[in-house]
Amino acid sequence: MRAGRNIIFIKKHIVFLLVLCSVNLFAQVDETQILQELSEQGIDPTQIGAENISELENVLEKAVNEAEKEEQQDEQRVDEIIEEKAEEIEEAVREGESVEEAIAEEVLEDNVSRTTPTNIYGQHIFTKGNERMFELPTDIKAPDTYILGVGDEIAVNIWGDGEFSGTFKINKEGYISRERLISRIYLKGMPYGKARDLIKDRFGERYNLKKSDIEVSLNYSRVISINVVGEVNKFGSFSLPAMNTAFNALFAANGVTALGSVRRIQVMRVGGQSKTLDVYKYLKNPSSREEFYLQDNDYIFVPPVEKVVRIEGAIKRPFKYELLTGENLKELLEYANGFADNAYKSNLQLYRYENDEEVMIDIPWTQLSKSNRNYNLENGDRIRVKAIAKPIDNFAEISGAVDYPERYQLSSGMRVADIIEKAQLSKNARTDIAYLIRKKSNKTLDYVGINLEEVLKNPASINNVKLKSEDKLIIYSKSKFEDQNFVSVEGDVREPGQYSFYENMRLSDLLNISGGIKVSANSKAYIIRTDVPGTGHEYIPFNIEAVVNGQAQDENFLLQPRDKIVVYSKALFYDDAPIKVEGAVRRPGSFIYDESLTLSDALYMSGGLKLQAANSRIEISRLMIDGNKKTETVIAVMEVDDNLQLTSGSGFKLSPYDYIFVRSAPEFELQKIVRIKGEVKYSGSYSIIGDNERISNLIERAGGFTNEAFPEGAKLIRKKDTLGFVVIDLSEIMKNRKSRFNYILEEGDVISIPRQKELVTITGATNYDEVRSDVKVDKINTPFHANKNAKFYIDKYAGGVDRDKRGRNRLIYVEYPSGAIKKTRNFGLFKVYPRIKKGSNIVVKTKPKKERNKDGTGKNGSNVDWDSVLARTTSLVTLILLIQQVTR
Repeated sequence: MRAGRNIIFIKKHIVFLLVLCSVNLFAQVDETQILQELSEQGIDPTQIGAENISELENVLEKAVNEAEKEEQQDEQRVDEIIEEKAEEIEEAVREGESVEEAIAEEVLEDNVSRTTPTNIYGQHIFTKGNERMFELPTDIKAPDTYILGVGDEIAVNIWGDGEFSGTFKINKEGYISRERLISRIYLKGMPYGKARDLIKDRFGERYNLKKSDIEVSLNYSRVISINVVGEVNKFGSFSLPAMNTAFNALFAANGVTALGSVRRIQVMRVGGQSKTLDVYKYLKNPSSREEFYLQDNDYIFVPPVEKVVRIEGAIKRPFKYELLTGENLKELLEYANGFADNAYKSNLQLYRYENDEEVMIDIPWTQLSKSNRNYNLENGDRIRVKAIAKPIDNFAEISGAVDYPERYQLSSGMRVADIIEKAQLSKNARTDIAYLIRKKSNKTLDYVGINLEEVLKNPASINNVKLKSEDKLIIYSKSKFEDQNFVSVEGDVREPGQYSFYENMRLSDLLNISGGIKVSANSKAYIIRTDVPGTGHEYIPFNIEAVVNGQAQDENFLLQPRDKIVVYSKALFYDDAPIKVEGAVRRPGSFIYDESLTLSDALYMSGGLKLQAANSRIEISRLMIDGNKKTETVIAVMEVDDNLQLTSGSGFKLSPYDYIFVRSAPEFELQKIVRIKGEVKYSGSYSIIGDNERISNLIERAGGFTNEAFPEGAKLIRKKDTLGFVVIDLSEIMKNRKSRFNYILEEGDVISIPRQKELVTITGATNYDEVRSDVKVDKINTPFHANKNAKFYIDKYAGGVDRDKRGRNRLIYVEYPSGAIKKTRNFGLFKVYPRIKKGSNIVVKTKPKKERNKDGTGKNGSNVDWDSVLARTTSLVTLILLIQQVTR
């Protein structure tokens, strides 16, 4: 009796919690959380009895409190989203969505599950960026190691003397067969390679395969349910094609947490033997993943990591590594891919926590490795590998006027002559003097003069100094000590530039070498001569035309080194003084001023007046300059006839910098054309009448609709401002002239009115291919049913939404014939699907794959798991049934 009351008491509390979860969709209460709390309280979930009532009540109360705390955080995040996405929400409401729909859409986009960043080497392979590592291509062939199971579909094709083509599905009893063809072939649990050979043998009993070819292939891999628990970012049940391995399942679970083991992952099979998945073995041999094919109801358990050691410094892959029992420093170095080239291996440093303090221990690794010994490591150890710090010093260096300036190995007894022989003196090298730069003991430099001639003549000379470590011999080029004599020319010559100077070089010589002067060159030019003794310059003018023509020999000066000739252009001394023409002319532009240029000429060269030009309103803006350079702008208005001749101000003349504006007639406007096509009585182009003509008036001018018109499917394309497609509803327009869709017409508008449409189209992720496997179509066309919603059509004609293709009910939307789009309204526990009109297109979109950042968080950093909302209630119901079972 007392036990019965206790059961009722437990039920009351759990039902209360279920009500909370049903009302509040954000509560993060799930079965795993409660079971974990029970374990922490020392309660075995499989042995719950009446004596545990008070503890269970505390656990449930704690779970509810934590859920409410998470709910408050989620509500705060929703408020932040509304504030951040205010403009997008307002725009969605203007397009016809309710406020609730618009907010829910933004929240769904924002709330992506958080995952913890990777912490240990090996955890990274299950993170974002490695999707392709575990994605199976659509045309993948099953490997021989794949284990067959119930639901797998096998195709057999025979050609040659015998012909056969058929498919077989492994039934619940685990075999395939076909009456009068083959007897039962048991394949369940058999590797695919062995099964293929068995099928060939059995078909060989009926067909002569010596004269025929046979092909056995896996057409379809069954879908299995896998449970992933432990230290993973998203635990629970996952439905996967059986071709996937445990690696794919872990990736579906968003990988292991920062505390999850990658060396001791358990793949447990009901009634079978468990396997241990070691990611490090996979990284060494990727083909080992084939050993971890899954079967229905397999459990993958990721335990917490136990022994983690960090290695850093001069190592090829510094990171934290998980070590198994018996693995120590030698194995750690193998996992880290060994030492870097500059590693100092004789002494490694170990940092370890002992007796509440950190200690450092030196490890003589070179000595240990020679005797093939290892070094024991403990959890939390940190190994530091130092880099070799001593720079190379067994060299001498030579630079300057040698063919091969470089560092050379310093051999015993090496002297100056030896390094010169290696580097080879250049032809222009100075041999009377060189310098040897040598570091002294106090780190300062000492310069030692070397006579190379003595060294080359007599190797026993005192100049053939014995070299020391890091000595540097500098040999100079003769050109370094010679002045560079050149002259230059710039300006209006054909080839300006710098030229070599030679004795008795004259001005005419340099002008000829530079290609001669241009036609635009001014007659006066200059020689700019540098005064070598001082710092000034001398400016020597000359008549360049006279020099070039040989008429002024006294100006054909002898040049000196570093002379520069500057030839100026005539254009430098003139202002362009442009006349500009703008406004209602065909070719607005600028013209260089000249006294011969008249207003009529300027208008003519601008292409003449456009049709809309106001002949009586030719406005000239003129710049007036007085003697003190003060400027003032004055305006003159002229009138011209159709021949561009002045009808007023006949003596008017243009001046430099005049600005001519040709105004347009204020009331002039060309016709504005719109087009209506399709099902109206008089389709074609129409001129807009008045400034505010609307669509309804245009329909009347076109004679109204034909009997075949489908006004609900009408479309408006607006070219003005490149707007493009504009949603309209002609049926509403013709019923109500004040409708918001009765837009004012704009030039270039095109209205299309189609014929009647009776059908409704369905596209997207539906089960139609499974229902009608004999028909492969991209879209389904169905009859119209009055007052039915989108879900009715999908269930009746398309077999429902295909979740395996990531289709979702909440992602159903409808495109109406007018182009308007309406989405499914998602209210958590229920959904409101759009009503269907004739000619509508129903689309079932697919759920996109979640994107994750490098740190493992969702794209927008949110931690709300929207896909698991409805699963929570189911988990709690499971707990009720469990309690009923164990206390019955």
